[in-house]
Amino acid sequence: RAQRDFHRLFRMMNGISPYAYLLNYRIREACKLLAQGTEVQIVSQRVGFDNYDTFRKAFRRLTKKSPTSVRG
Repeated sequence: RAQRDFHRLFRMMNGISPYAYLLNYRIREACKLLAQGTEVQIVSQRVGFDNYDTFRKAFRRLTKKSPTSVRG
């Protein structure tokens, strides 16, 4: 019950689920690292993705760009 209440309150306060919030944060951090020239696979690991393909798909879904196109 506490978890459900937390999710409900979090969504009310932020407009998105805790998972969506975390995912957005991770992708924003990935964009910063990519802009610094960090390799894409290293970035995916640093921001918490165990699987490169999962990172790539999430990145593209949220930014409408590929991680390599953002890399500086």
